[in-house]
Amino acid sequence: MSENMMSFRQYIMETNYTKSSPEYSEIKVQRGHSEGPLSKFMNSVSKRKWRKHVQSGTHQTRSRKQMNNVNNFSSEGIAQHKTDRVKKKFASGNVERPVILRHKESGHEHLVQGNTRASHGTKDDKHVGVTVVDY
Repeated sequence: MSENMMSFRQYIMETNYTKSSPEYSEIKVQRGHSEGPLSKFMNSVSKRKWRKHVQSGTHQTRSRKQMNNVNNFSSEGIAQHKTDRVKKKFASGNVERPVILRHKESGHEHLVQGNTRASHGTKDDKHVGVTVVDY
């Protein structure tokens, strides 16, 4: 890997997130969290390739019941300030889709970004748009 190409996991671990950053908590959870094929994928993908994977991912709509089957999704214990931030984004219509990694062979799914958005988007029997990246 070239000097200016770092793996996705390195990017997550070396990026200087502050507690005021909206993605801080999500990224902190991902550090060292994965194992097996997911870990191998995260270690091999550069930041540039990660963006391409997300851009080329499939857009799907998921219910709370479907999201409950995704590893790393939880609708419990979300901090109020995060919920308030996401409510404003949903009200404005400017919401990034949560990102789910799906293993091609096993079908195992892991939520990488957007737990608060997914939780808020699926409450009250609603559905939320997600981006699914196969690896």
